[in-house]
Amino acid sequence: MVGPQERLSGDAVAGEESNFTFSLVNGGSAPATDIEMSASPPSGWSVTFEPKQIGSIAPNQTREVNVKIKPSERAVAGDYMVTLRSGGGGLSESVQFRTTVRTSTIWGVAGLGVIAAAVLVLGGAVMRYGRR
Repeated sequence: MVGPQERLSGDAVAGEESNFTFSLVNGGSAPATDIEMSASPPSGWSVTFEPKQIGSIAPNQTREVNVKIKPSERAVAGDYMVTLRSGGGGLSESVQFRTTVRTSTIWGVAGLGVIAAAVLVLGGAVMRYGRR
């Protein structure tokens, strides 16, 4: 299992779906058959695969799988690990995919607005009543 651009990390935004293309490589001498994809995401997250099942991969061949990861809307900004597994025909492989979650910048702007309003109110009070 090889991640996008041969990396096992990617970026996502809380509450929004992100697409990642993984490659399944059969480096053996026999076909890999009945491969099924699964994942263990953090609580509240969703992970879907397209396709979820692959009939077979011939020796020295590669198949691509689109992985859609949607972090929870309440996810705090930071790094999370999502375990992705492929298995079938007696073989299995799993990888840890590090997902860096970013939150919407609107909350940062709202916070700055609240701080600016508090500074203006404090400044107005000092100007009206003076320093005592």
